[in-house]
Amino acid sequence: MLRMLAAENEEDVAGKELLAFIAPEQRDRCCTFLDDVIAGASHLRLETAFVRLDGERFPVEVDAGHFVWRGHPGAQIIVRDISERRRAEDEVKRVAEDLSRLIETANAPIFGVDSEGQVNEWNQAAERITGYRKEEVVGRDLVGEFISEEYQAAVKAVLDKALGGEETANFEFPLYSKDGQRVMVLLNSTTRRDAQGNVVGVVGVGQDITERVRAEEEVKSSERRLKVLFEFAPDAIYVNDLKGTFVDGNQAAEELTGYKREELIGKSFLKLKLLPPSQIPKAAALLARNVLGQPTGPDEFTLNRKDGGQVSVEIRTFPVKIQGQSLVLSIARDITEHKRADAQIKASLAEKEVLLREIHHRVKNNLQIVASLLYLQSQKIEDEQTIDMFKESQGRVKSMALIHEDLYRSEDMARIDFEGYIRKLVADLYSSYGLSAGRIKSTIEVRGVSLGIDTAVPCGLVINELMTNSLKHAFPEGRAGEIKITFHATDDDQFELTVSDDGVGLPDGFDIHQTATLGLRLVHNLVETQLQGTIALDRSKGTQFAIKFREIEHSRKV
Repeated sequence: MLRMLAAENEEDVAGKELLAFIAPEQRDRCCTFLDDVIAGASHLRLETAFVRLDGERFPVEVDAGHFVWRGHPGAQIIVRDISERRRAEDEVKRVAEDLSRLIETANAPIFGVDSEGQVNEWNQAAERITGYRKEEVVGRDLVGEFISEEYQAAVKAVLDKALGGEETANFEFPLYSKDGQRVMVLLNSTTRRDAQGNVVGVVGVGQDITERVRAEEEVKSSERRLKVLFEFAPDAIYVNDLKGTFVDGNQAAEELTGYKREELIGKSFLKLKLLPPSQIPKAAALLARNVLGQPTGPDEFTLNRKDGGQVSVEIRTFPVKIQGQSLVLSIARDITEHKRADAQIKASLAEKEVLLREIHHRVKNNLQIVASLLYLQSQKIEDEQTIDMFKESQGRVKSMALIHEDLYRSEDMARIDFEGYIRKLVADLYSSYGLSAGRIKSTIEVRGVSLGIDTAVPCGLVINELMTNSLKHAFPEGRAGEIKITFHATDDDQFELTVSDDGVGLPDGFDIHQTATLGLRLVHNLVETQLQGTIALDRSKGTQFAIKFREIEHSRKV
């Protein structure tokens, strides 16, 4: 007691009342305490504050018991200095407060339950992810009220294990938020104990993994979709390593080769003899390109089936990485029927081409016969005007025959090179009228014009009529001159044809729309009716006919 009060000897405390060593604000409380003991309370305990002789305050624990001395009631008192215990308790309290602040402000959701599973801890992060405030959940059953039914048994098992002292790491389960959303939590649970080491509950430290779980589910869903696409794709899809060994294949690959998937996997195309020997170097070269990271295809191969049959395939390959392994994904399309149909089409086209050439040849021959008959008939006629009519008709027939001859000799029977056609037509007209190119010069300027037969026939007749008109009428009495033909495409997808001469010109008042001349009437009808074009006449320097038209579409004629 002397040490407790910092007294050097008994004289320092002798004769002093006990109340003198009690902190002033505690004296009334202590007096009441002592009165209760003296009055008969068998045993009481009180924590209060004493004051040492040097004025320092310190906490004490007072145990007092009633006793009677010489017939007088009194109190037997034991005083213990509890400074160390208080310091220890304060430290525990400080640590608890620090831990509470840490829990409250942690970024991870942290919750606690007591031994009955009732919520007694719920930090700010738990509030954020669930929408429930702490005061809304404390005292409520965590499992029964906040866990989805299919997970309740599993979560309760985790809590029971923790109450039994067994911790659980990385347990995933969903919490229900206040607005009814599922929040996926990754939980680590640990046992909570009191100062005496007794289990009083469970603390769970979680992590909101909702987005991660959603992303993982999207990946899984995407993988499932890709698996379906892979498995049921109409083309054969297979995967092999960089040595040509099969790693996987879809149903179409099984159907194409005749081998089951398990028969393909682990074997190379060489071991299975899927290719004819002559095509192995080509396949090896493509695989070498795949090793360098280059896609290939489409390339055509003949595939040997398990049943001994052969199919024609078109293969594309793509270097890929799957789970870190460099592989080759190949897509093979069965083109056997396509090739068979293509061969039939080519054979049919060849037959039709032969037939079409024969038709053009026969039409040309028949037109030449008609022209010859006209010539023979004209030999028996003495009237010059009638002879001219026969000669003009003969020229028209020859202009059409010449088109069929060009088509017969052309590699492309759909179109005619008009430069060559015009030159032959002009030469034939000079010959028909017994004219030399010396007196009447012809100039032909045609730049890359080719026409289909529907446009070529009326166009050839127009050139024939205008050229004939110039040869017959533009240069009378042996007059010399020039006839010029230009023909080219314009920027607006039209053709422009001009036939001009520097001869005597047409009579005053001439109107091509009202002319009685058969040849020019024919020109007018051909241009405006068949070619659906326009014709313009310029008589400022001789005669020039300028004609513009678009090529006739075949569908318009059908």
